Amino acid sequence: MPVSATSTPLDQLPALLALRELTYRESSDVAPDFRRALEDALNTEAPYLRADLPRNLDGPFATFVKLYRFLLTRVEDSGGDRAKVDDVLDLCRELGHDLAKYNVVEEQYERFGHALNAALARVAGEEWTGELSKVQNQFYVIIARALHKGAREAHAEAEPDGLNIGATVVDVQRPTRGLAVVRLLTDVPMDYLPGQYVSVLTPYAHAVWRQLSPSIPANPARQIEFHVRAVSGGELSASLVAMATPGDRWVLSSPLGELEIVRNPAPIPEQEPGEPAPTRPLRGDHQDVLIIAGGTGIAPIRSLLLDISRFSDNPRVHLFYGAKYPGELYDLSSLIDMASFSPWLTVQPVAEEHEDPWWLDTTGAGPLPHTLHRFTYGRLDKVVTAYGGWGDRQIILSGPPEMLRATKEALIARGAPPEAISHDPLPGS
Repeated sequence: MPVSATSTPLDQLPALLALRELTYRESSDVAPDFRRALEDALNTEAPYLRADLPRNLDGPFATFVKLYRFLLTRVEDSGGDRAKVDDVLDLCRELGHDLAKYNVVEEQYERFGHALNAALARVAGEEWTGELSKVQNQFYVIIARALHKGAREAHAEAEPDGLNIGATVVDVQRPTRGLAVVRLLTDVPMDYLPGQYVSVLTPYAHAVWRQLSPSIPANPARQIEFHVRAVSGGELSASLVAMATPGDRWVLSSPLGELEIVRNPAPIPEQEPGEPAPTRPLRGDHQDVLIIAGGTGIAPIRSLLLDISRFSDNPRVHLFYGAKYPGELYDLSSLIDMASFSPWLTVQPVAEEHEDPWWLDTTGAGPLPHTLHRFTYGRLDKVVTAYGGWGDRQIILSGPPEMLRATKEALIARGAPPEAISHDPLPGS
């Protein structure tokens, strides 16, 4: 069925709960579980798509199953509220914007829809009915249409240079064990906002896209830099950290994310001809900012700070930068340099342990000048909340998922309003 062939509103589709229940069934002697049935059906219905997918499909299929359940649940729970249903479609359009990097065409959406229907039918067995098949087809077509629309919008926005941009590795530094700072030159200037993340395809893992945050703002010199830590069991990160070499070719795509430092600069007053300019710099009505960054989560924060350092009138920014060991604060020296000419920036380094292990290169930390805070020791969330709830600040979090969850929960428990806290989406959220 073409992805434009139905107009049935999502909130009028019946039997969505029955479809969702099928995705939770465990494998049996009669039928496999939904994830395995979907992989088998995809190999049958669209074998040419398999060549464009990663070798290990456990991660992508687990993600799709979670997403499919989430969409079914959100629509079922909407209770006919069009605003809530429209929110689901808006989310699908955003996902389609990210999927655009795969250059998926309408026929591929249709093939995947056939595979999805076949997988559900196999799991349901004799319970599969014509009514369930009709509902599934209608539901998928509406979702696929929103995904396809988001992808078309992404391609339109990317003109004239195209959505995917080639880049060449020009320098690789490994400041600590298991971490690489990779600098590239893009073939054409890439437009992204400070704090955003971009999709990255590398030669170190077949067909594996990952989202990485540039550590410097977009610039006409076409320079871009990423910080990558090797994650145990990860498909890409360990290979990237070990193998990245100048001359390697990457593909970059789809800037996403909404992290930002909100500035409210003072308006420029009108002056009469010949009237002298103000002798004091004008001060805007800024809200102070709390930033908490762990590990390579410092990358998008660094980009944000570099961007606003162009201005003299900024909000006061208090940055807690944490890691397990002091030597893992690999970017501390550059942050100290930035703070030395930015009176609005305070840097507070935090380490869980007092000393580095023997295997860790400790050159990343460096000595701290007397004008800045000394090292604080302890878990990042506990150190930050020991100062209070920070409820009067704009709060930005960046780092590993477990650190984000723990810190966000601790801040809210101390009185910080949830709406004041921003971070990139957590896996599974």
